[in-house]
Amino acid sequence: MEKVMKKFALISALLASGYASAGTTTWEWDLDASVGSQGTTSLSADGTNGINSNTLSAGLAGYSDTGGAADNQLETGQFYYYGDGSGWGFVNQDETEPERPGHAFDNQGYIVDYDMALISFDTSVELTGINFGYRQDGDFTLLAYTGSTPFVESSLNGSTWAAQQSSGNWLTVGQYNGSVTDEYYAVNSGQTSSQYWLLGAFNSLFGEPTDYRVDNNDDAFKIRKLRGNTETGATQVSSPAAFALLLMGSAFAMRRRRQG
Repeated sequence: MEKVMKKFALISALLASGYASAGTTTWEWDLDASVGSQGTTSLSADGTNGINSNTLSAGLAGYSDTGGAADNQLETGQFYYYGDGSGWGFVNQDETEPERPGHAFDNQGYIVDYDMALISFDTSVELTGINFGYRQDGDFTLLAYTGSTPFVESSLNGSTWAAQQSSGNWLTVGQYNGSVTDEYYAVNSGQTSSQYWLLGAFNSLFGEPTDYRVDNNDDAFKIRKLRGNTETGATQVSSPAAFALLLMGSAFAMRRRRQG
């Protein structure tokens, strides 16, 4: 009888807490040719988790340090989709589309411009993988917004990469060697979660790499897919339902006591 009462006390405590356990959902965003159109300044795609029809949107915008008298202020550019599995490239305001590799996210040129994609999700996402199409060397920088104030995209316009680095709002998740050829390049081993990310050609302003193979001014890539996780938060059990279950447990315990 004592064992039964101990089990009942444990069940009662769990019910009283009124919460179900949390879980993880994995999403994938396929940025194929149907997403956006050539020449747009931003694009978006719905992510699917492979389990049901729920979707989670991911939006991309492109920025590069091409403005101002010092040619270092951030401006938007244009996305272009390239076939044969190459993915989405980006042409900043100092480039033209036919240039090679000026049609990709790059850090090359006589005057080096650092191209980055701003990735915006509907909610906080733990970005775990990036599928690149075209790559030339392809070393890249990945940042997550961790600022204490809400992110406002317009704050990038007219700013500089140096100002963004010194703001303390962006966490350098990694400086990666782009030579890996797996379908998805695994990133973010620290499991950082954020609603806003910056992905661009390697930029040493955001920290020196620990991998000796990562070097500057010869990197270019295009983006095909993204992968990430979201946490399914603990779900609260309604108080009436929890109380009803508690009463049922009490009745069961009392009956066992009488039978004993």
